[in-house]
Amino acid sequence: MNNSSTTYLDDLFLDQQGLVTREVMDSIKEYCGLFSFVHGVCRDDLITEANKVKLINSVIDAALTIQYKKHKANVELYKQQVSENIKTGKLFQSLAVLPAKMTEDFEIGLDNAKEYLYEEIRDILKILNIQLDL
Repeated sequence: MNNSSTTYLDDLFLDQQGLVTREVMDSIKEYCGLFSFVHGVCRDDLITEANKVKLINSVIDAALTIQYKKHKANVELYKQQVSENIKTGKLFQSLAVLPAKMTEDFEIGLDNAKEYLYEEIRDILKILNIQLDL
């Protein structure tokens, strides 16, 4: 993990052969970031409970919207390459179906990610002993 702010932690997660369990580390770091975000919002007494819920929901929705826009741009680039490189035949038809499948899979994944994020946030709220109706 180049330029990691937690290089010392990265070193602790090396096994005897020197392999980094990157998935575990990335997951922990992402969870800590989410934990910090939720904790920061919830501990601010100047923000009403309704606005805390609204802020958390807005940040999650904005992050998912950004992911959707990135995916949409990738699909458009793919379609452009296909149309430039392939002129006729069944190959074009089969490749033209692929972006639809990619979008369907992505949207399912996005819905699953949203459910997972809210589950994680609810767990964080339990840890912090904070009641918010998300």
